[in-house]
Amino acid sequence: MKWNSFLVEILDRYEFYRKASDRWDEASSTPQYLHLFDKFIASNYPSATILTQEIVDNWCSQRGTESNNSCRARIYPTIMFLRYYIEREFVDINLPLLPKKQPQISIPHPFTDEELSRFFNACDKYPFNYRHPKSSKILQMSLPVMFRLLFSSGIRTTELRKLERRDVNLKNGVLNICKSKGHDQHYVALHDTMLGLMRKYDVSIDRYSPDRKYFFQSFTGNIYSRSSLAYYFRNIWGTCNPCKAIPYAFRHHFAVVNINSWSGDGMKNQGKLSYLAKAMGHRQMQSTVYYYSITPGLSDIIKELTEEDFNNIIPDVNYEKKTR
Repeated sequence: MKWNSFLVEILDRYEFYRKASDRWDEASSTPQYLHLFDKFIASNYPSATILTQEIVDNWCSQRGTESNNSCRARIYPTIMFLRYYIEREFVDINLPLLPKKQPQISIPHPFTDEELSRFFNACDKYPFNYRHPKSSKILQMSLPVMFRLLFSSGIRTTELRKLERRDVNLKNGVLNICKSKGHDQHYVALHDTMLGLMRKYDVSIDRYSPDRKYFFQSFTGNIYSRSSLAYYFRNIWGTCNPCKAIPYAFRHHFAVVNINSWSGDGMKNQGKLSYLAKAMGHRQMQSTVYYYSITPGLSDIIKELTEEDFNNIIPDVNYEKKTR
């Protein structure tokens, strides 16, 4: 990435440092917001040679059009950079405070079998663009596999996008999830049908991307960005279903379907919930239960079936500690 302000040298060093620690993703918000911070300095302080408190405060102050969460998203990468800068250059700068996070509680879309059937059928018939044959062919091959993997495994969309080829064991059918939320590593076992599909995909995509680093890699050689994955999902979903949904809802669906399948197992559910939490990369079972607890009606179903064990399975959930 090309920097434009007087911070070019330290920004280059910071970028190198993040890449060396495998914490730099060109498709993530960190480089994008740092680039905007750099552009802000170059445009508003073209003659500046040192970083001042005024520059930092003017960039980090919450704008009238921003919510607390959007302001946090914009300035957090800057704060991380400033910590690096202050520790190495002994700059006399006070770090700004992040606005208080506003809890967001949204009800994920409850998929029906009919909706899912129409969606995956539309994925398999993704239109070919003759103006861009290579990129179009890669999309036709990748999208059906990517969305089926989200649906069948419950992994996060970030984990899917950053999944490297070396971390996919196509012999034993195990995913090594290294780049997850935070720095938690966990393993995900693939269903046999999903494993077979991924084996076929790996062989076929090799003709177009023989030396790819990521298992799902765009025609440009990069990972799919969060916005592009959402764009393709939205376009496909909109052709066959009138309601709204997002790719992340597959993760919620995975948790709910698994928990619903345990009806009548009594106290065995507690052990199964522990395994499910580990497979989904959750440190605590409460995070897994969260997906279930926010779905209207489903908690009533399991309460009716397992009244005695209900409180053990569905504990009180603190929504402010929601994790994704």
